[in-house]
Amino acid sequence: TMLLQRTSGKNRKLSDLRKNYEKYSSSDEINYVVDDFKKISHNLSEDFKEGIRDETDGLTIDFGSWWFNIRPSKTEPLIRLNLEAENGNLLKEKLKLLDSHIRSYGGYEKKYSKQS
Repeated sequence: TMLLQRTSGKNRKLSDLRKNYEKYSSSDEINYVVDDFKKISHNLSEDFKEGIRDETDGLTIDFGSWWFNIRPSKTEPLIRLNLEAENGNLLKEKLKLLDSHIRSYGGYEKKYSKQS
């Protein structure tokens, strides 16, 4: 109800209002083509074992100031990476690190065209 009251009559998008409450910088979802999710998951788990690990939905590893999650696609040979960090600089640094690790295991980023 409060949300509806805040948005009604103000001609503002919900996404604009949401930004005021977001604590972390987010990567959005990045897709990587992979042959073996279990291999990637195992390797990342080993490489980042100092973080707090959760396997409820794929693999999530939390370091306090940043975290990432990878999970397999149900319909394609992809893993989906999501990362959040306390600020944009840390986000860029950790995205570069994770991208490097995933590529070293044989994954590569799948780019989607705007038309599909």
